[in-house]
Amino acid sequence: MSETTENRPFNWKSMTKFLLQSGDVELERELYKGLQKDPILYPVGNRPTHDEATQISVRNSFKLCELRKLFSDRITFTALFKLTSHVSVGAGIQDGISSALFVGALNSVGTDRHLKYVELEKRGEIIGAYCLTEIGHGSDTRSMRTEAVYDKESRGFVLNTPNFEAAKCWSGNVGRIATHAVVYAQLIIPDDGNYGLQPFVVQIRDTRTLLPRPGVTIAHLGEKVGLNGVDNGVIIFNNFRIPKENLLNRLGDINDEGNYVLEVADTRKQYAIALSVLFGARISVVILTVANLTHALVIAVRCLFNQNRTGHPRIRTLMPHLAIAYVGTIFSPLVLQLRTQLANVLEKDDDSSTKMLSEMHAIATAAKSISSWQSRDGVKECVEACSSLAYYRDSDLVRLKSDNEANCTYDGENHVLIQQTSNWLMKLWPEVAKGTIVEFPLGSVSFLNKEVLNTTFHVSNMQQFMDLNNILGYYRWLITYLLKKSHDKHVRLLENDQFSRKNENQVYYRKSLSVAYFEHFTIQIVSLKVKEAADDEIRIVLTKLLSLYGIWNLQKFVPYFYEGGYVHGSLFAEYIEDSILLLNHELEKDALSLVNAIASPDVFGWSAVGYSGGQIYERLESAILQQLGVFSTPAWISEIKNLKSKL
Repeated sequence: MSETTENRPFNWKSMTKFLLQSGDVELERELYKGLQKDPILYPVGNRPTHDEATQISVRNSFKLCELRKLFSDRITFTALFKLTSHVSVGAGIQDGISSALFVGALNSVGTDRHLKYVELEKRGEIIGAYCLTEIGHGSDTRSMRTEAVYDKESRGFVLNTPNFEAAKCWSGNVGRIATHAVVYAQLIIPDDGNYGLQPFVVQIRDTRTLLPRPGVTIAHLGEKVGLNGVDNGVIIFNNFRIPKENLLNRLGDINDEGNYVLEVADTRKQYAIALSVLFGARISVVILTVANLTHALVIAVRCLFNQNRTGHPRIRTLMPHLAIAYVGTIFSPLVLQLRTQLANVLEKDDDSSTKMLSEMHAIATAAKSISSWQSRDGVKECVEACSSLAYYRDSDLVRLKSDNEANCTYDGENHVLIQQTSNWLMKLWPEVAKGTIVEFPLGSVSFLNKEVLNTTFHVSNMQQFMDLNNILGYYRWLITYLLKKSHDKHVRLLENDQFSRKNENQVYYRKSLSVAYFEHFTIQIVSLKVKEAADDEIRIVLTKLLSLYGIWNLQKFVPYFYEGGYVHGSLFAEYIEDSILLLNHELEKDALSLVNAIASPDVFGWSAVGYSGGQIYERLESAILQQLGVFSTPAWISEIKNLKSKL
């Protein structure tokens, strides 16, 4: 590190050790050293073309698969995914689609007859994809039209894409490399009926030649505005036959007589098992968005400090986003640990397991939506903070912005997705209104009590206002109030159809309800982790960051506190603004140390303005002048003379 990182207020290496799980610090260092020498994962030279980016990403995904096997007994999923997001985000996504999403679906909604595909994927003999989204239907699973018609004579299914709107699209790995896919289609038994959207494992390419199988048409999506290393594609099925056994039959199956038979009768259990497939995927998106925000903040803070070594006034506006990055860094591995409990929970057939799955789903859908929104806003703030330097390609900020914004739409568009959280919360109000204590395994709603609405703001100074227990108290009143208001509005709209009722209620109260619920749960579990910090300086800094996270996010809810009578007068609003300014000021001196603690090594950063050693203008000069063709005269320059003569 250069003189810009000297005289730091706390030891940033101690912070890194606390943030990483036990053993991951040395392992991460070992991985970075190995990767630095790898010409595949560490390409040198000009930025790749679109096709080259896909090729590099595919190579990288195989390298990451190799690393997973090599360090399988030592590395956590969080550590590996964080590493890949810094080194090659496209490779990380592609590897995750096959090893986590494809395999996760087989394990969650498949049975023993599908374990052979899991083993083949682990050995690298097949590459998986996950095909749910359709061109014309996006997140609307009820409208999806891909068909799997059961043929009793051949005891198999015939897959068809009735029109281009029903083509499976945006599926990662499909464009060039996937050999197998979990495909969702409407299960139809002629003269019997439609049994709804069901998952099937389908071999879409020859495993040796990688050519599409007859009856399967595959197209690469081509260049996109972001994530160009990700191998997205489109699939169209034309009377493509698959065996009956390819139906992932955890929930239901076709018997010998050709009838559909439910294996799980409880509709709540059916729903919970079906949604469990996406839990890990959504938390992976959280990890990715936190990594993107972290990378952008590292670049922006270092860039601003190197422009003004005594501290740049613009850094203060980045501190709330740095708080979000830190909270997300602690939150995501805590929640991802729940994924290991999924298999055990799915095996149980009791009320507690169903309740836990529904609670986990509510948390995961909110986490994916809100984290991607927060990251989108934070990366945008970093771009603006660095001004014109951000728009030079080798700053890497605009690339990050383009790559990151896709997180708001894939795996469910956020506004649609977050309704699943508010739907779950809305079901709780009738019990809360009766005075029943609502208990769920993760404790995310254990505070719900209608008597909370009778409490009022009672803090007398700003230090009390910033206390985490009080911040949690503000959120608890807010969530209870928004839950009641959402229920009351729902009742007023009963004369409307269900679709209209949800839409009109979701736009304001229910969306705010979901956001407040997630932020409260985040503060609740992260605060417990922060208390584990043995180093007083680390614990104090993290407590300030968590307080800033809570209070800064409370800003958007201030009108509700006045509307509901929780506060009177100006003191609450004043404390919100003044405490944010105070925390920003106190944390600003630590900004450089804070980004150093969460930064990846310089060798993996493509940013010319975000190096730890500074010298941004020297690096910019080198980056600009060493590009191919910067001193050449273009062939079309002769046209200028003719064009000028016509003026």
